[in-house]
This record gives sequence, C-alpha cells and structure tokens, in this order.
Amino acid sequence: MSQLDLLQELRDARPAAPAEVRERVRLLAAQAPPQRRVTWRRAAIVLVPALAVVGAAAIVLPRGERNTQSGPATSTVSLQPLPAQRGFARPGVPYSA
Repeated sequence: MSQLDLLQELRDARPAAPAEVRERVRLLAAQAPPQRRVTWRRAAIVLVPALAVVGAAAIVLPRGERNTQSGPATSTVSLQPLPAQRGFARPGVPYSA
C-alpha cells in the first residue's frame, strides 16, 4: 500500500467522536480564557518608556566624534618590573628558592 492510498483511506474513514467527548470539549472551550491580543494600548505602554530611555541616552551620553583631543589617548602610568620575590623562580633557573 502506497502512502497516497493510505492517506486516502484515512480520509475516507473519518471516525466520529462520541457525544460525551464532544460535550466535554465544548465545556473546556467555554472555560478557556480568551486569547490575548496585542493592542495599540499595550504596545504604547511598552514603547513609550523604551523610546524615552533611548532618547535620553542619545542626549546624555557623549558621542565618539565629540572628542576634543587630537590623537590617541595617552597614559601616564609607567610599567616597571616587580622586584624579585622569594619563592618565585628566577629567569632561566627553574624551581629556584
């Protein structure tokens, strides 16, 4: 039996549900809460504060091109080697004390 024959046989043999099952499904559908829909009011409640935050951030936060310095930023911290500490390996001598 091919898949097309099986599909046709299933379509022809549509079983009917008992009356008790149909009534129970109707009762469950009546008790189910209505589907929530996104309304313009709900969308506005979320979008208005979000747009206000984005607008405030655009005004308050500085932009990258407003940099008044010319050239890259320089650091005044100079890096110096740490003094040798006891218990650490000396360069070139593994496991020295």
